[in-house]
Amino acid sequence: MKLAMILGAASRLVDGLLVLLVAIVLGCVALTTIGPRLEHPVVVIEGGSMQPALPLGALALLEGGVPGELRIGDVVTFRTGNGTLVTHRIVQLVDLDATPYIRTKGDANADPDPVLTARSAIVGRVAWTLPGAGYVARLLATPAGVLAMFLMAATLVFFGLLLDELAERCRHGIRQRARGRPLGLAAERTERGS
Repeated sequence: MKLAMILGAASRLVDGLLVLLVAIVLGCVALTTIGPRLEHPVVVIEGGSMQPALPLGALALLEGGVPGELRIGDVVTFRTGNGTLVTHRIVQLVDLDATPYIRTKGDANADPDPVLTARSAIVGRVAWTLPGAGYVARLLATPAGVLAMFLMAATLVFFGLLLDELAERCRHGIRQRARGRPLGLAAERTERGS
């Protein structure tokens, strides 16, 4: 009976992992496809400069466009001169020749960024983040990644079914022993009269 309970619990654990995997995949797909259409760009945090606030591999949902009001402490994503997206915290608001700029700094960096960033380069302010989901989003952006996720889900389904079957066989064996019947091939011979 104990083995059947352990197998049943393991089966429920595998089922839970499958549900979690499906939820993460669907959440990442929804965020990366629907978010930008609703003017909420999504970026993957690919560096460690904003740790621990934004861990490496986090998926960040932005309030799209240049925010109407910027404050020191806001975390914004901006485009650098070479087109790279950077997500850092505003540490200073600067006006030069009537043009608004921001000075930014990564939380984990000792010094502020060396170059001021024009306010117009801001892609959006970070609204919220989902740690680790950036890895899944990057993985789902490739055919090999989609195949890997499908194979992981298929493997979980297989092991869930296998554990269910083993648990049921254990329970069936316990019921047979409780009735006083022998198990296995010997039981078949006994029942046939061989």
